[in-house]
Amino acid sequence: MENLHDGLRNIKNHILKGEFDDIYVKFSRWCKKSTYFILFQLNRIPPKKASQISVVTDYPVAVESLDHIHPHGTKRDNSTNIIFCVKIDRLLKQSFPRPFSSLDLGCAGGGLVEDLKTMGFTAVGLEGSDYSLKHQRAAWKTLANKNLFTADITKPFQVLSDGHAAKFHLVTAWEVLEHIVETDLPAVFQNITNHLQQGGYFIASTSNSSDTMVGVELHHTQWPNSRWKEWVKTHFERELEPFDLNFSTDELVRFGGDSYLTYRKK
Repeated sequence: MENLHDGLRNIKNHILKGEFDDIYVKFSRWCKKSTYFILFQLNRIPPKKASQISVVTDYPVAVESLDHIHPHGTKRDNSTNIIFCVKIDRLLKQSFPRPFSSLDLGCAGGGLVEDLKTMGFTAVGLEGSDYSLKHQRAAWKTLANKNLFTADITKPFQVLSDGHAAKFHLVTAWEVLEHIVETDLPAVFQNITNHLQQGGYFIASTSNSSDTMVGVELHHTQWPNSRWKEWVKTHFERELEPFDLNFSTDELVRFGGDSYLTYRKK
């Protein structure tokens, strides 16, 4: 998080440039982040005996995925947002007893998993590419094969907690679904519903823009929000119901995307 010195220096620069509207916006955002940073620290749960997590799959790496062949995202991304962590903790408290559990699909550097783990979640992240694992980047240096694992999410997998099939209060996928070809989407959503507890939440962001790497298109399903919602309704209406999360975009983990999907398991 931007510290006090950097925040004040940023505001000073806007004053010198006469950018007073920007000062108000920046200062408001900084105050909000600072408030939630304090709440995040207050919600840190003392360490306790952690569940033994493992992942069973015949496809530990998405070897055919262009995002593995050209690991642009997993090489640089490490998205998290402490505002989201605090607010999702509050939301889950309304329906479930602690400890909470979360599964982040396409977790890249594992930043969100690391922060939710700090808050006492049984937090798990899956990444299709083994780039971050091999290079021990970001949270993989300490959480590899404990909370962070590789798996092809377009193929069957099962997360185990202490040897038993794990069910999660929260499953997330931040700008991941557009990387999946349409024919593989049913398998991905089957994995999602299989790992969600009844009443648990699925939250995702998607992009409908192009993303090319060395001339290769990485976004296969560049759909608007309306098409995503229609697809989910057509294929998984029996399992997932729309839910109004009521978070502003800056309270989500990835908030530069084009659409958001928020569902609850029936």
